[in-house]
Amino acid sequence: MDMDIVWSAKGVDVDALNPIFLGPDGLPIIKASFGADMFPSFLIEAATGEPFVEFFQHTRDGRRVGVVIVDLLTIGEDEDDDHD
Repeated sequence: MDMDIVWSAKGVDVDALNPIFLGPDGLPIIKASFGADMFPSFLIEAATGEPFVEFFQHTRDGRRVGVVIVDLLTIGEDEDDDHD
């Protein structure tokens, strides 16, 4: 399975991040460590000039594809203690 992740740097303390997450030089390390490619949303895909957040929303032939958004700040907020 090929998985690409684009993460938003909005509100992130970039000084607290491992530098591998901040630029293209860290991509091979990230892929080896997590099994996925992870790109900060501010990076631009070189061949198209698109931000990665846009680049991954279509196939090479231009067909639109869906994305999944995971908001880590709100995971579990609406979780109910009663699990039927």
